[in-house]
Amino acid sequence: MAVGATRYADVIATLNDAGLPTVFTQTGGMCAALEVTLEAGQHLLITDAEDSLSWERGEQRGWGVGRYVTDSEYDDGPLAFADSDDRSTEALLGLVREVLGSARRPGWASAKGSTGGGDGRHAGIEKEQEPAN
Repeated sequence: MAVGATRYADVIATLNDAGLPTVFTQTGGMCAALEVTLEAGQHLLITDAEDSLSWERGEQRGWGVGRYVTDSEYDDGPLAFADSDDRSTEALLGLVREVLGSARRPGWASAKGSTGGGDGRHAGIEKEQEPAN
């Protein structure tokens, strides 16, 4: 696990800096992923676009981001999912915002997303400004 965490250290740091506590994890059968703990009993599972996260960073083929109920064992599938062939960290952040945005609460900026719980501070979420009259 330490090897995988080292290979994805820049991505983990970027997500952590965005307020998304992230760890490299093994989901079973040597399948790897990045896991982000969210509020409200949910988490994100970040993989390659079409499969588990490659242990070799050079073999990574884009990103897949799914939002799941914690402790669901993934039986019911994701609550939301987005993917891209773009391997950049910026593309990943966009996918995270998209998946989190599917659970946003009224009054929160749709482009930034929300976990649906707490005060909406994950991933740089900011409250929308009320228009001046």
